[in-house]
Amino acid sequence: MRFWISLCLYLASPVALATSPEILSRCKGKWKDDARMVSYCIKKQEDAKTKLKSMNTGGVIGTPCKDKWEDDYPMVVYCIDKQEKARAKLKATGAPANVTARCEDKWDDDFSMVKYCIEKQVTAKKDLEKLAPSSSVLSRCTQKWDDDYSMVLYCAKKSGGGSASGSSSTRAASATSAKPSSSGRVWPGYFLTAPIRGEMTSQFYWIFFPDGTAKMAPKIGGKIFGIMTAKCSSTSRGFSCRFLDKDTGATVVTKHFTVSSGGASFTQTDTGVKSCRVSESEGKAFVAGRFVQGCR
Repeated sequence: MRFWISLCLYLASPVALATSPEILSRCKGKWKDDARMVSYCIKKQEDAKTKLKSMNTGGVIGTPCKDKWEDDYPMVVYCIDKQEKARAKLKATGAPANVTARCEDKWDDDFSMVKYCIEKQVTAKKDLEKLAPSSSVLSRCTQKWDDDYSMVLYCAKKSGGGSASGSSSTRAASATSAKPSSSGRVWPGYFLTAPIRGEMTSQFYWIFFPDGTAKMAPKIGGKIFGIMTAKCSSTSRGFSCRFLDKDTGATVVTKHFTVSSGGASFTQTDTGVKSCRVSESEGKAFVAGRFVQGCR
């Protein structure tokens, strides 16, 4: 009861009386009869709405963030801030022009993903130089994958690794990064769960890169809530992924998965949630907000 008394007093205050209808509706709809959280939600939304007045809410960053998060003002602020920081860092990458062009073409104005793509490509290019594959292997892989260095590196490793002139440490690193066929069929690739019905419908989108790293994006109630990074490795039954803290890089939690025959799907062992392979275009459509079924 005291929560509702507090909320009523707050709603009668000058600040609350100026609260816009969409904020009141969002917070009441989200937290229902939890008066303390409704009050907290209103304050958080109002603070973010005020902060947005000093931010650039137009252009290639502001407009997509507003379109994506609508009147969820803290998420609009977070989205703009994250994209602005990523765009600023892009200028300092010093990446080859072909790498930048490839990543910008793939991810358009999603600067955080452009930045991640460039970093992965630059690292793969350096690793490829260290691997020093034979000219025939390199020619075959570049003919197939052009200047997609992540895929060229994966192709070169799959084709037999480095040349005889490569160092023993390089050969050892190549050997330890090899993946057994059961999990090797999963990455690289794109996977999506079926819609999981509940209080709010949720779906989970996975991107697996050739080196076994992965990105997982949860969409809950039609909104993508951040992107989680994981490092995956094979196990006797499939593979496991260590989800990492974005600031420290420390392992937060480890999840285990079994893989279907042919690598068309995988299942999380503790929840039984199944993810099925989708095309890259389907994955991009999902991230852009369009409906994609995933597993059927």
